Amino acid sequence: MPQNRLTCTQSVLSAVDLKVPLAAIHADLVSVAGAALQDCKTQIRVADAVMVGDGTGPQDVLHLDLGLLTGRSPEVLTAVGQAAVAHLRAALPGSLAAVQVSVRVVEMDRATYFKG
Repeated sequence: MPQNRLTCTQSVLSAVDLKVPLAAIHADLVSVAGAALQDCKTQIRVADAVMVGDGTGPQDVLHLDLGLLTGRSPEVLTAVGQAAVAHLRAALPGSLAAVQVSVRVVEMDRATYFKG
């Protein structure tokens, strides 16, 4: 925990060193949400095909699901979500200003989360 999944289009992956914003997001998960740094894990996946709106505008996306165990206040969840959006947006070059950036904070039930 935290278990995170970042999904983006190939043009985003090619243009951005995602380790920079992800390191900042991991640091926020430690300082704001009380996670242990060694437990912060983020998988990066490339979306082979996406459709934004009616498909006629920019079609690049950058989405992060932050998976945190239950028990944190709504204020903490909001803070880490908003900070993650800011870190991801700041990492994008001007040529990718139209990228759709989003973050969803998902609470994982402690009773059904296992690691070994």
